[in-house]
Amino acid sequence: MRVALGIAFAMVAVAPFFGRWRANVWLKKHIPVEPTMKSLPEIA
Repeated sequence: MRVALGIAFAMVAVAPFFGRWRANVWLKKHIPVEPTMKSLPEIA
């Protein structure tokens, strides 16, 4: 039971980072890198 709780906690802890990484991969796959890099300073 303790192992299952540990795995669940680890998944919850990693989920935001994994989600952000997946989003970055998806964006790179669907949007060329150059316009994204140019628009980053404008967004920030």
